[in-house]
Parts: sequence; structure tokens; C-alpha cells
Amino acid sequence: MNLIKKLEKNGVVLIGGSFFPNDGAFFIFCCQNEIVIDDFVKEDPYYVNGLVSDYEIKEIELFTEKEVKDLALYYKYR
Repeated sequence: MNLIKKLEKNGVVLIGGSFFPNDGAFFIFCCQNEIVIDDFVKEDPYYVNGLVSDYEIKEIELFTEKEVKDLALYYKYR
């Protein structure tokens, strides 16, 4: 969680969390390239300790930064 909080504070992780019943997770990152995400995964304790065996990165098209932040706020305070 400290890693996520650090990235969230820097505006990199906009939203994320685990699926129910805890069989995966989903995060939306706002970054310029996949290196930020790869670095996150390499430090993620779930990945490092083998609890997560693989991951997939998909790029999505966002319309405006404001729309992304509004979406993040919606889910954060829901």
C-alpha cells in the first residue's frame, strides 16, 4: 500500500484496487510510458512474493486530464 500511496501522491495512480473475491486487481496509471508501470510491478510485494504471477498493460484513450481526475474522485469517495 505504501507504494500505491506514493504513486497516488505523485499523480501516477489514479484509481485501483482488488477484484472481489480477491482474484485479481486493476489499476489506472497516468504516465508517459510503460516504464513507470514496470517499475511499479517490480516493487509490488504481491508480485515480488509470487502472489501475482503475471500482469498485462493496456493503453486506453483518455479525453482530458480533468475527466480522468473526475473519474478518480468519483471512485475514491464512492
